Amino acid sequence: MSRSATSLSAHDVLTVEVRVALVSHLGARSCADHLDLFIGPLIAEPDALVARGWRLPLTAWNGSCLLAGSYAAIELPAHRARYLELAAPSELSDHRGVVTPLWTSVAAADMQEHRVTLFLAHHIMRLTRSVNTVDQEHASWNILLEPCP
Repeated sequence: MSRSATSLSAHDVLTVEVRVALVSHLGARSCADHLDLFIGPLIAEPDALVARGWRLPLTAWNGSCLLAGSYAAIELPAHRARYLELAAPSELSDHRGVVTPLWTSVAAADMQEHRVTLFLAHHIMRLTRSVNTVDQEHASWNILLEPCP
């Protein structure tokens, strides 16, 4: 998924089925408590670094679902596929906190060079990368969560 998505031009669209997972990440020494959103292939080896991820504020979660709205997001380095199917809380090594699965889903995804659109059961999630950022490694992302029409 990631190889094809990163080689897309600004006008190409690749539609694929992906696994989507949301976890809370609490108690890390290096950063504040937050949510991590992961997308990746439906099937992968658990230790394969194939999950794309974004850090979201805890305020995007109301205890039972993601709240509709617009959120600034930080893109994370590739994560292991195991985060896409996490079934129970997991304590991370080196005092990096505890991740707890909140929900997982399968979604259709329209992948473009600077945008990912996820079509979930009750929402459409649009992830958009700022293309005018000077520091491309730390480009800003916005995640817009909308109810389905």
